[in-house]
Amino acid sequence: MPLLIRNILVFGKLQPYAMPPSTLGLGENSHDFIKAQLDTLFAANEFDKLLAEYPIGIALLTVFVGILLHQTITTWSKWNKIEQQTFL
Repeated sequence: MPLLIRNILVFGKLQPYAMPPSTLGLGENSHDFIKAQLDTLFAANEFDKLLAEYPIGIALLTVFVGILLHQTITTWSKWNKIEQQTFL
C-alpha cells in the first residue's frame, strides 16, 4: 500500500509500468500485506491465509479490530499514563 501511494504521488497512477500478465494491484498488495502482518502476529500460515484472502476473513478481522478500537477508546481515560504510552 505505501508503494502504491508513492506511485500515485510520483507517477500519477497506481502502476506506472506496463506488464500485461502483471498481478500487481491494490487488491493483491493489500491481501499480501495483511497476510504478512498476520504471519508475524500468529505464525500460523494457513490461518493467516484464511483471514487475508477470503472476504469473510477480512470481515472478521475488521469486526475484531473495531471491537478492540471501541474497547480502547472507552477505557482510555482509566488507563495509567505509562499504560497509555506503552500502548502507543
